[in-house]
Amino acid sequence: KKTLIKDDLSIINLSKYDILIDDNYYYSESEKRVKGFDGTVIKDMSIYPLVDAIKIDNLYYLATTKGLMTLDKNFNEVGEIKQLGKSIKKLTEYGIIVNKNTDKRASIIYDYDMKVKKDLDNLYLYDVQDFVSKVFIDGEDNNLLPFNIKENKTIEVNNK
Repeated sequence: KKTLIKDDLSIINLSKYDILIDDNYYYSESEKRVKGFDGTVIKDMSIYPLVDAIKIDNLYYLATTKGLMTLDKNFNEVGEIKQLGKSIKKLTEYGIIVNKNTDKRASIIYDYDMKVKKDLDNLYLYDVQDFVSKVFIDGEDNNLLPFNIKENKTIEVNNK
């Protein structure tokens, strides 16, 4: 379980599979719905279950099993669902991390205008935490330096 304490000190209990969207909304994995913290159902997502969600500049981006949905502040859909690669892995404020459409696991990062920000060739990003991600090359025994999503480069380690 995840416990969220709001500004007014009220407590919201989320399951570990629920997805926090912003200060007002979350996705209930068990109900397949976007809900307000007061329990109000905002949007039924049973057709396209959610993988991740983020709010940027008054738009909600919902990464679903079918692609990326863009919603306005009232949760009305804006444009079509955009299919990116094989599947969307994670939404961050620095870009959309996508699993490329390849046999091996590999990542590509898009911006929110759906333009390629960084093609990571054969690198695969996983365990994304804010702007940092662990990384490996599928099928190889490797231990690579973490990747900085914000700056689109491997984090350098200076051994002085």
